Amino acid sequence: MSSQLITLLKADAAVTTLIASGSPLEYRLDPDFASGEENPRLVYQLRSSGYVNGHDGKAAVNSSIQISCWADTRSGADALADAVETAIDGTGYITGRRDDRDPDTRDYRTLLFWSYWS
Repeated sequence: MSSQLITLLKADAAVTTLIASGSPLEYRLDPDFASGEENPRLVYQLRSSGYVNGHDGKAAVNSSIQISCWADTRSGADALADAVETAIDGTGYITGRRDDRDPDTRDYRTLLFWSYWS
């Protein structure tokens, strides 16, 4: 599941250009674990995963991943989130997007909620 996301993001020039000066693509079990690290950066977390059985007995998996796009500015976080959305377009659905700011580090974050079937 997460390998599909990493493959898509690493293959996208806009995403890799935006994070080239920051941390590599990361997987964290806790979305706040990377607070205070070098920006811009991406952190993602598997939020849920569930099996759905069809009438033919075959199972499909629906997964939901939260992608945190961190930057020093609101526009930077939004630009990274826009690039991520473009990179994963057609592979699932963005089911939500919201902005926030870390109260301690003052880093900006744009959260994307991505759902896909495998």
